[in-house]
Amino acid sequence: ADIVRCILLERPTAERVRLQEFNVYDVWVPEISTSQTALTIEARDVGGARTSRYLEQLNALISASDRCGITPTVTHDAPEFLPLDTPVTITWIAEDEGPGRTGGVNSANVSVVVTVEDTQAPIIVPPPALVVEGNSAISIDDQALGRPAVVDLADLHPQVTSSASANSVD
Repeated sequence: ADIVRCILLERPTAERVRLQEFNVYDVWVPEISTSQTALTIEARDVGGARTSRYLEQLNALISASDRCGITPTVTHDAPEFLPLDTPVTITWIAEDEGPGRTGGVNSANVSVVVTVEDTQAPIIVPPPALVVEGNSAISIDDQALGRPAVVDLADLHPQVTSSASANSVD
């Protein structure tokens, strides 16, 4: 057996190499979904809300996967600022690495409508107290009642009304 092994090792060997090219296409579109199709958030900035304040909460609504086992890239078209009382549709897009049969990537999308509300009452500080003395009927309408100081985070021009009536105080 040792002699045969030596003889076989000394023989020249022939080798043939062939290359074959395979094109693998990703035919599966990624799957993307949302746990909520509409979301209402609180205004935390003048006139609405900066998207960056809520991005983590918004991203948590979205899930994406691909049947190929590779996590798709997820992007969105959210504006930098979400205005007060104006619904904004934000679309998330899931894209895989491709290539698809047409050469591009496969993609799918889902949308969430976000509305910003101002539910926090403004802060109001009344004007200083007013003492009026008189020997006859006094009309509130004739008195300078002053103006309250009003601050509201989301609304720079809150509406202020007075309950002062046109009746005389006797």
